[in-house]
Amino acid sequence: MAPYGRRENIAPAEVEDALLAHETVRAAAVFGVPTGMLEDEVVAVVVLRDGAAPDEAALKAWAATRLAAYKVPSRIHFRDSLPTTATHRVAKDSLRREYGHTNTD
Repeated sequence: MAPYGRRENIAPAEVEDALLAHETVRAAAVFGVPTGMLEDEVVAVVVLRDGAAPDEAALKAWAATRLAAYKVPSRIHFRDSLPTTATHRVAKDSLRREYGHTNTD
């Protein structure tokens, strides 16, 4: 992932592993979204286990206990499944197109 915030490099797999350690998370994909200020926003897309309710704030709080603050996703989106490529890898380009807009709030 491109540098984020203070020019720190973030490995998406590290953030994904932290999210996957949460009991409600079945799958996760993490990627950077350029903000236009020489940094990337950390965005996560998560698939929950059956019966789990989406709770972005709780998942961010969980991640904050396991990751440096600049690695915690600023946005977490919930889906029923992650798109995959022909080789069965997560199609992060597709997710980036769908969720890659930056927040302007």
